[in-house]
Amino acid sequence: MKLSTLSPVLLLTVGTLSACGGGSKSPDPTPVKDTVAPVITLNGESSLILSAGTAYSDLGATANDAIDGSVTVTTTGNVNSNVVSSYTLTYTASDAAGNQSSLTRTVNVVDDIAPAITLEGDSELTHSAGTDYSDAGATATDATDGSVDVVTTGTVDSATVGSYTLTYTATDAAGNIATATRTVKVVDDVAPVLVLNGVTPFAHNAGDVYADMSVSVTDNVDEASAITITATGAVNADVIGSYTVTYTATDAAGNEATAVVRTVNVVDEVAPVITLNGAATVNVPVGGTYTEENATALDAYDGDVLVTITGSVELAPATYTITYTATDKSENSSTLTRSVIIAPDNTPNVFALTARDNAFLSTEIESNSVTVAGVNTEIAVSITDGEYSINDAPYTADDGTISAGQRITIKHTTANTLSTDSETTLTLGSLTETFTTTTRSAEPSGIFTGTGTVNSGVNLTDIKGMVYQEHFIFFNEAANVLYDGTITDYNATDFTASVDVYKDGVIDSTVAATGTISNQATIALTLTGTGYGAGTIDMAYFLDAALDPYYERDATEARYSTAAVTAWYADDGANTTTQVHDLVVWEGDDSTDFKSNTEGGRSCSYDGTKHSPDVTSNIYQMSFDVTHLNFLENCDQVGTGFTGVMTIVDGDGGVGARINDGTMWFAATNGQFSTFGVLVYFN
Repeated sequence: MKLSTLSPVLLLTVGTLSACGGGSKSPDPTPVKDTVAPVITLNGESSLILSAGTAYSDLGATANDAIDGSVTVTTTGNVNSNVVSSYTLTYTASDAAGNQSSLTRTVNVVDDIAPAITLEGDSELTHSAGTDYSDAGATATDATDGSVDVVTTGTVDSATVGSYTLTYTATDAAGNIATATRTVKVVDDVAPVLVLNGVTPFAHNAGDVYADMSVSVTDNVDEASAITITATGAVNADVIGSYTVTYTATDAAGNEATAVVRTVNVVDEVAPVITLNGAATVNVPVGGTYTEENATALDAYDGDVLVTITGSVELAPATYTITYTATDKSENSSTLTRSVIIAPDNTPNVFALTARDNAFLSTEIESNSVTVAGVNTEIAVSITDGEYSINDAPYTADDGTISAGQRITIKHTTANTLSTDSETTLTLGSLTETFTTTTRSAEPSGIFTGTGTVNSGVNLTDIKGMVYQEHFIFFNEAANVLYDGTITDYNATDFTASVDVYKDGVIDSTVAATGTISNQATIALTLTGTGYGAGTIDMAYFLDAALDPYYERDATEARYSTAAVTAWYADDGANTTTQVHDLVVWEGDDSTDFKSNTEGGRSCSYDGTKHSPDVTSNIYQMSFDVTHLNFLENCDQVGTGFTGVMTIVDGDGGVGARINDGTMWFAATNGQFSTFGVLVYFN
């Protein structure tokens, strides 16, 4: 605060001069000495109180001198109105005579002003009930102390509607107190909130009782129990359709909630109920049949519903599943199953294996085929003393299995003695049957001669033939023809055969034939082909054991010699002249070597084995290969795999003659060439 400056006042004393008489001068009086100082008068009080922080304006003072009148007053000292303290101001005045006087004023600067409070925000406001109230507060500034703390008193219950006052108090260091207030009006201006219980849209099964799930309500002020909820709309639970239910609510203050809507779709969502006719598990005994009993289905909404059946029951033993399905108009489906158990049946229908008699010795014989029936599962197959084949598969003696509808054939080798039974036992599942073959009472194998009529009237005379069980070879030198046959089936004395016909050394045709055999007596053959493969051949047994008691003994004797082959024909059939071959036969350890060298125009060598003879028919089996003999390489029948038979017969008749010499009938084929001849033996 600036202090007032007292302006000095200059007092002048004016003397009056008087004239006496004619202007005569009076003598100067003696001057009076001025010793009195001016009198100072304060403007205002000599002691003042000033509120700190307010500007101080000094009122000053005046001075009057008895001589000089008003004189100037000089002020010294200052007042800091911002700092509480006691300040002294001195007023000084001097007259012209130098007399000086002074006077003081005391200014006490004191803090007597309370802080100024400023509210943050409005002093009167409205607050939504149910929401937290956060007061903005207030600030206070003191002229002396600056920023002063503000203390707030009072509370606002935001959950309860009402008017609340908050008081803000600020006190400075001097104890000056200031207050301010704020009025907070808590009001309910928020509507209730509705939340659906459950989902929307909501599927409800037709026919079921509909119980509305309503809504949940919350309010910022009112308890849920105090709020009335209104639902509008109806649901017909018996009729399929889409329905809506609208929910509203109003609190005590009249605030209305935003409506919520639930969509209720009344639908048929329950599948039909299926009921089986009959048991859920059916056991079908062996040999029994399954009869379908069906099922029914009832739907709560549609009533009777059609039932469809899937699955089947086979004959094979197993557990079969029959599935029953029902679907209503709303596509709801249900299924139910029935188990059908087919028991295994491993006992086949009775079967028979036909016995075979008049069988060749040591020959593989097949039985009649049997087709398995009467079983519904695989059954075991086992065989004793034989082999079996299923559906023409390779024969085996191993245990196996077979199913219904498969065909089984068995075979065994017949006995190697006359009038002897051979038995093979076949077991299928739980049934056993025996296949029996009986060899012939007399062996048909042997040496035959005869005649024939073939090729539309060509008469064949002097046909020579050998029969070795199911194999036979007939040849005629004059016509240069050889018949190589295999009996494929027979019944007693009747038989069927496949015959390869060789003409001039090469195969001409393969034909079917039928015929009859009387044991070691006659053979009648009918060829059903063309040319030399068509016609009849009648053969008779050549030797009579009663006339030649040494017949069997002679067949086992070792013999060797050089003889002429009377027929051997070229591969192209052009060479029809007699070829001459040397033949040497001798006996080895296990078999007899069989060798030949050619003489004449052809150079051939055939080398092989002559197997031990069949002593009952005096027939040797033989096998050999034909090669070139020398560098000429002009052998006409080079080839491998020649097989055939040869036999020794009586050349001249008479026992003595047979011992000293004999004749060998010789015939062989390899499927491409044939060769045959009559050779004379010398000892």
